[in-house]
Amino acid sequence: MVIELTPVTSSTPVTHKLEHEHCSLTEYSQNFGSQPTSPQRPLELVAPYLDKATTRLLDFGCGDGVVSLKLADKVSHFTGTDISPEMVAAASHRGLADVRVLDGHNLLDHIQEREEAGSYDVVFSNLALHWMSRDPERVLRGINSALKPGGVFVAQFVGYMSNMELSLAISLAMLKRGHAQRQWGGFYLPDPDEYKDLLEQNGFTVDVMESRLEPLVLANGVDSFFDTFIRRQLEMLTEQEKEDVLAEMRENLRLFCYRNGKWRSTSNYITFRAFKNAD
Repeated sequence: MVIELTPVTSSTPVTHKLEHEHCSLTEYSQNFGSQPTSPQRPLELVAPYLDKATTRLLDFGCGDGVVSLKLADKVSHFTGTDISPEMVAAASHRGLADVRVLDGHNLLDHIQEREEAGSYDVVFSNLALHWMSRDPERVLRGINSALKPGGVFVAQFVGYMSNMELSLAISLAMLKRGHAQRQWGGFYLPDPDEYKDLLEQNGFTVDVMESRLEPLVLANGVDSFFDTFIRRQLEMLTEQEKEDVLAEMRENLRLFCYRNGKWRSTSNYITFRAFKNAD
């Protein structure tokens, strides 16, 4: 299956969750577009734990509520959180009542302040965790705090090797200019074993851990990736130097990532199910 990234228009649902500290929602939507990756697998993993009469569910990084609607009518109480007020407004407009503006890194404090510790049976998250790069362990502590003992955590996110070609191209261009290699783009991209270890270190037992590589078509090309995720991190360069880096990236990637008039990359999607350990 090939996933195509298309430009967002006023009528296009934006399903990404803006936990990224380097770009605005508007900029992301205009330059990179929505990513219509199917949430089918995480929905399958969470389905056995949903009960209309009893289940309290937290959709962590709920975005505009498109996926949330597939869950809300299957549980007794639905709560959604997202860092973007625009996303929360869109989710509320879809009829989701309890949707909150919240930076995912602050979930632990939020749960404690509202005295909701141990009040959720399920935490679900689709394509949000890779945005929360500042402190992934604190994010997991917040999720653990929200869940009842034995509660289930199901998520899908983008992991290690995603956009590897693009990341390598920017790293080489910057290294050539005397700047040390680093993870450009600001995402948290662990591999499955690494994230499994992190879950286990933070009070979870992992039941399912899967990954799949999927080709990605960049409808707006390398330029959109650069402008959305990289450009503002290059404050050490002049504007002309930034353009030179982009041109060099484009040229170096053309042989490997450009086919039949389209720019292509690859994403690695990690899907898992874990349970909070009993106290």
